[in-house]
Amino acid sequence: MPRRLAAALILLCAPALGQMRLSVDAPAALQAPPASVVAAPLPSSALTAAVPIPAAASPALLSAPAAAAPAAAQAAPPAASAQSAPISPAAAKSPREGEPSLRERLRARVAFDGEGDARRDAALSDALDRMLESPTARALAERYAAQGAAATVRFEDIPGTVPTSPDGRAFFHGTRGLTHWTGDSVLVRLNSAYLDSDAHHRRQSLPAILAHELLGHGLWYSRAADENLLQAFHHHDLNEINARLVGWLVDHELDGRMEESGAWTYLRDPSAYTDNLKLRLLYYALTFSGAEMSAPMPALETRLARARERRARLESERANVRSWTPVVDYFAAEGVPEARFRDLRAELAQNDASYAADIASADEAIAGMETVLARFKAETDGASTRYLAAAAAHPMFAELQREVDERLAELRARAVEPQPQAAPAAAAASGQITFDELRRMYEQDRARHPERWR
Repeated sequence: MPRRLAAALILLCAPALGQMRLSVDAPAALQAPPASVVAAPLPSSALTAAVPIPAAASPALLSAPAAAAPAAAQAAPPAASAQSAPISPAAAKSPREGEPSLRERLRARVAFDGEGDARRDAALSDALDRMLESPTARALAERYAAQGAAATVRFEDIPGTVPTSPDGRAFFHGTRGLTHWTGDSVLVRLNSAYLDSDAHHRRQSLPAILAHELLGHGLWYSRAADENLLQAFHHHDLNEINARLVGWLVDHELDGRMEESGAWTYLRDPSAYTDNLKLRLLYYALTFSGAEMSAPMPALETRLARARERRARLESERANVRSWTPVVDYFAAEGVPEARFRDLRAELAQNDASYAADIASADEAIAGMETVLARFKAETDGASTRYLAAAAAHPMFAELQREVDERLAELRARAVEPQPQAAPAAAAASGQITFDELRRMYEQDRARHPERWR
């Protein structure tokens, strides 16, 4: 998933677009370039102030569009390169004797920061080894080893993470990874909750998430930096769509399954999935399709209205979850031993915390959209809209769209959606009351004593 740009799109300086000729200068409203460009939800602090530029920031982020080049050069498409040429899984080859392995070549560009913790080092190394068992990951790793920017991968605590145990084994609800462009390199932050997760969930999830972040987001941030398109790429929804498809393909190749149910939702209706994603987190809320980049204000206005409706639904659903706690209290007061409600109270508390985190993210996204819309409306010359439209026409995005289309077709050809089945309930500890049992107790008691439940 893609965190840190400045307050919003309109706060940023437009980078030069390489061989494209823009009909406008960098918009005056595009100010305070970011310290880093990120494939992730924005933190709340980014809503109030732009981040200062470090001395090492990429020159492309500091400059206005490049001076006009000769007409012939401007009309020509970007030169073909090893980075821009797609690499099929079959192209990922074994090294000749004496040559460094793919893992070694990739690690020459990608550093692991385990902070001297053997457990962190082992988890990162295991995730990389497992990831490289996927043909898609190996092909993209070949490309990254040849052309990707320097990168650092590490575990970090990520706000909004809630521990869960969906099948009786420890896991978590929340952002699993974030990718940043720091000015001249890629930073991948993996949720440290993986370290406390059950080994099964870590092995099933982490390799695909590493592929999503490093080979999905990170590889194309490197390319966008080469093309002076960082800002436009950061706000283009192909950034996230591509990364998700990479992660899902890798996940499916590793064991013939996809752990994330959202993959099936996407395959059924990619447009609806992407539109709904833009209601959930601030980063997604400020991304646009190529068509939306030509008319960002109407797109944001529609999205903002839908995000407010979704937030109201989340509040209603959270209230429903909370309404069961007084039911537990009632039966405990009626003589059911409190100890029998231990696991159920923990489950209700986890669900409430998850809703609270989702509502906080929705509030952040709504505030961000309101801020950006206000800046668009204050910009009377429409310069930002013209910039987005011009950037969206860059050949790099056509190339990325082709790769996305190819990955979608490949995933559809390989993956067969399993038939809907009731999720197996985690075995309740001896004597513990499950939610289904609580609901039956409530229904029976209400039938016998309706006056108690008015």
